Amino acid sequence: MGRVSAFLGAALLTACGGPAEEASTAPVMDPDDPYYCHPDTIAGWTEWAEASDQGLWEGDPSHSLRFTWLQSYGGDRDMDPPFYSIWEGAVSGDSLFIADYAGCRVVCMDVEGNVLWTRGEQGEGPGHFGSLCNVAVSDRFVRAADGMLDKVEVLDRSGQLLHLVPVSNPTDVVFIDDSTFAVLSAIEAGGEVHLYDCSGGKLRSFGEAEWFSQPREVLFRMQDSYSALKAPDSVLLVSRWDTYHIYPFHLDDGTVGDDLARVYPTDVKEPQFRAQGNQVSGAFFRNMGKLFTGPEGMLNVELGNFSVNGNVLGGPDSVSAPVRLIDRYDWDWNYLDTYCLPMDGEIIAYSPEYGMFAHDYATGALVRFRVETGEP
Repeated sequence: MGRVSAFLGAALLTACGGPAEEASTAPVMDPDDPYYCHPDTIAGWTEWAEASDQGLWEGDPSHSLRFTWLQSYGGDRDMDPPFYSIWEGAVSGDSLFIADYAGCRVVCMDVEGNVLWTRGEQGEGPGHFGSLCNVAVSDRFVRAADGMLDKVEVLDRSGQLLHLVPVSNPTDVVFIDDSTFAVLSAIEAGGEVHLYDCSGGKLRSFGEAEWFSQPREVLFRMQDSYSALKAPDSVLLVSRWDTYHIYPFHLDDGTVGDDLARVYPTDVKEPQFRAQGNQVSGAFFRNMGKLFTGPEGMLNVELGNFSVNGNVLGGPDSVSAPVRLIDRYDWDWNYLDTYCLPMDGEIIAYSPEYGMFAHDYATGALVRFRVETGEP
């Protein structure tokens, strides 16, 4: 299962999945790998996901990916977990940074799982969080976004508070460079992208993309609606989990380009709005996940939460499948292929040196995989 959250009477259902009929062969368990997934299952999901579009790398074994479980951190079997629930995370060098939603704190630990420092607790003042939904890291700074308390805290790499930046409902934070960062918010005035200097001074806001139709008088407060990634050529790629769109926001001139997303493998499940008197509520469904630079240096686009019958999870489609699907694009925005992460969960971070880190929905653990490219 995945996250279940409510915002202004709106239910957000998240999990993972895909088509039910892809594997007729019973899975073979590997006692040394709790995330072993049968090759027939991987092949079936990949074929289903790639059928809606033609990728430049489809069927090329030199670009195939293999995942091997290395380590798990925390989770329901850990009597003294380093974190209580993962909402987001980042990896920088040999350090992991976790937005511990339930613990209302940022947790920094090394790749072996040793906690280096923590910052925060539940509350409303500096160093306190009510809804810690995002963490971003550069060589010098750590930034933690709180969508409920309307702030971004700027920390140094040892966890000491440097600045507190007021931002209405921040849902993602991205470093443009070590002196500038972007905050994604639909409620902060001036656009959806808001640029700040390293000390928290606001530089400018810009850009509004066409995501979906909603009552114009309604602004929904979300906790993680955006995902953004700094791309080459002064472009900030932006997506929303409740749609299937990827828009390039141009940092140099403040314009928003055309949608870059390829043909989705199933029908997108659009938000459903309901009006009762003066109250408007809505159901939101996860069609898309994280944008990140992944194996072979390509743009990776995590797809949404699918049910076992291939529909976006939610409502009657409530049973998740055992893999997470990730699309790959080159930096000219050409669709390359789709690969499967062998778990029901979501991507947290990728490191070329230390592998793929993902959140296991079933156990709550952070899981690290070795990633190998090409034929065995």
